[in-house]
Amino acid sequence: MIIRLNKKLFFILSSIFLLPSFIFVSLHRNSFAAGLALILFIIFIYFSKIFFLQKFKKNKILFLSISLSFLMASSIYSLLIYHVSKPILSLPILIIMIAVSYQLSKYLMKVKIDLIINSILWFILLILLFGWLRFLYIPEFLGYVGAKATFPFSEPSHFALALGLLAVTYSFVGKQKWNIIIWLNMLLLSFLYPSLTLLVFTMMMIPAFVLKSKSLIFKFTLFILFPLSLVAIGYLINHMEYFSSRLSFEDSKNLTTLVWLQGWQLAYLNFMNTNGIGLGFQMLGKSTTVYGNITYIMSSLLGGGGSLNTEDGGFLAAKIIAEFGFVGVLLVFLYGFYLIKIVYRLRQLSKKYSLTELEKRKLLAYGIIFGLFVEMFLRGYGYFSPGVLMTFVAIFYLFQNFKMSRFKIWKLL
Repeated sequence: MIIRLNKKLFFILSSIFLLPSFIFVSLHRNSFAAGLALILFIIFIYFSKIFFLQKFKKNKILFLSISLSFLMASSIYSLLIYHVSKPILSLPILIIMIAVSYQLSKYLMKVKIDLIINSILWFILLILLFGWLRFLYIPEFLGYVGAKATFPFSEPSHFALALGLLAVTYSFVGKQKWNIIIWLNMLLLSFLYPSLTLLVFTMMMIPAFVLKSKSLIFKFTLFILFPLSLVAIGYLINHMEYFSSRLSFEDSKNLTTLVWLQGWQLAYLNFMNTNGIGLGFQMLGKSTTVYGNITYIMSSLLGGGGSLNTEDGGFLAAKIIAEFGFVGVLLVFLYGFYLIKIVYRLRQLSKKYSLTELEKRKLLAYGIIFGLFVEMFLRGYGYFSPGVLMTFVAIFYLFQNFKMSRFKIWKLL
């Protein structure tokens, strides 16, 4: 049986998740955002008819205008006072990112939900193929040099973030047999690479397995196998230096662990130093940033002349809090609250024998937002990533599919 897909959507997914990494490596760029911006511009031109012929509601325009004006004021202030141009140069990318997210949400409304799900499945299988090919051939061309190269991704963590986000999304709406195949492949790759990021995504798929299943036998099997799997995984983690070093927080000298701890320290120190105002958009890692002892420990481990992830914070929550202060804390809190609501809604919908197309569309958006958890709290690389873009798409998608009054916006949850 041939699994039908939407070729245009498959191409869009390939462009968003694969080409920015390829451009980043092959053209030796110092920022992932450059490649993503180019792809977004092409998509924006292609779907320009959707954007320019759309009638926008006044309240939406007002909200976006206020938000962008706030970021513009912050960026101009950083340029004039601190002579930092990164914030003002990042604004056009953010604007086109929001515009393309809206375009894609409108486009997805016109595509049958089953074709969307199938397209995501095909793309996941393609990423898995790239993941396994790494063990057969390590590319040494166009900048892809070294054992860590995972063509076309710039590094294994970017491979894990792309695969994990889409796999978690598919687990909310896809067929169980494919979910199991994807899960087993991800579990194996988590230990063969090895990749803690990929392992976390693998564990994040399990709640959807349990809640979605209508079969009592399947649920009982999971009830027995899940604890056994956790024991086996725990044993492997404790006996593999890669995992044990990353999960040890006491006097750790592992750079991955230190980057994560540094992120929370940067968020706290710069929140307190600015009295909760924040450093400003894209100002983390610049001259106004306050660093803690963890940053200096990392610098000494790197030979005294380097630093890691001081601009992206290591993960989104750290960057958002450090740059936006109280507003950032509120955004991170709202995201955490939304995760709880997603699990609750997933549990509610799992009680139904069959789902309507509208409910499947809602679950699709939930899966994307749920999948952002890793970028938000564990491993990210700034605002301009495929994961953040897809989350914007999911938010617009929810608004497009579920009409509500201004006083009942909470029903979006």
